Amino acid sequence: MPGSRILNSADPDAPTALQITRAIAAHFTQFTWYDHVWEEILLDESQDSAADPSLGGHPGDARPPIILNTTASVDLGYVPVGTFAETIPDEINWLLFLDRVGFTPGAGDPFFGPLLDYTAEDRYLAARTD
Repeated sequence: MPGSRILNSADPDAPTALQITRAIAAHFTQFTWYDHVWEEILLDESQDSAADPSLGGHPGDARPPIILNTTASVDLGYVPVGTFAETIPDEINWLLFLDRVGFTPGAGDPFFGPLLDYTAEDRYLAARTD
């Protein structure tokens, strides 16, 4: 029913953080100039109990999880343009462009900044002995 309101619309799938990172890694494999070997290092809370609790943090890591009910938008005719994996390549390319022109999205953002603690991740990786 028409009206003035804000409705949820979202990806039709709800990828996990691991699925998101794998979709991003898959996108980068097409670039011959991107000289990086993808290696997943999964954190195991039982083995990494001394690890910094901020490791692996990301904007979608909410407890309890954020769940969007898209019923109203779908009922009004909203049709997703694709899944997360199908639509993320354009966003990645936009972020690559921003990086090339010297802009780092989220670096000083009060919400996203604490979720992007690359220094803590670098320390953790440097201390690994496997």
